Amino acid sequence: MLVEIIGAGYAACKDVVASSQRVQALRLSREALLRSYYFEVCTNLDLLSVIDIDKLDSQKVYSPSVFAMLSSLETQVAAAIFLSDDETSVHLFKFLSQSGKVEETPEDGEKTEPIDKSVLDAIRFTLQKITVLQKLSALQSEPDADLLKNMRLKVRMKNIKEHLLFIRKQIESRQ
Repeated sequence: MLVEIIGAGYAACKDVVASSQRVQALRLSREALLRSYYFEVCTNLDLLSVIDIDKLDSQKVYSPSVFAMLSSLETQVAAAIFLSDDETSVHLFKFLSQSGKVEETPEDGEKTEPIDKSVLDAIRFTLQKITVLQKLSALQSEPDADLLKNMRLKVRMKNIKEHLLFIRKQIESRQ
C-alpha cells in the first residue's frame, strides 16, 4: 500500500506538469489565461456548492463517491499559471503578487483563522490540495488503518473552497 501511495504522489507531479504543458501549448495571452482560470475557479466553486461538505467527515477519501466528486474538480489552468515561466508579463506578476486574507482552518484544529496570502500562494494551495486528494481518492484498495492519517476531508474541502473564493474575488477586483 505504501508503494501505491508513493506512486500516486509521483503520478500527481507528472499529471500537474502535463496539464500545464497542454494549456501552455494553446499559447493563450495572459489575459485569456486569467479568463480561463476564472472560469475554472467558478466551475470548481459551483461544483463545491452542491456538495454537503459537512457530511464529508463520515466519508473515506478513497470511497467511490469521494473519488467521483474530486475527479470533477479541474486544475489544468491553475497548473499552467503556477508553472508559467513567462517573466515578461508584468500584469500577471502584479496579479499573482496581490495579497489578502483567506479564512483557513488548520487541519489539526477547529478555529478558522484569517491568513495573509498572495494569489500565487492561494493557487499553489488549491492546486496542491486538490491534486493530492484526487490521487488518494484513486487508490485501488483500502489502505491499512494506521497508514493514512485522519484526512479531515471536511476541513480540507472547506479550505479549498475558501481559497477558491479568495482567488475569484481577486480576479473580479481586477476588472
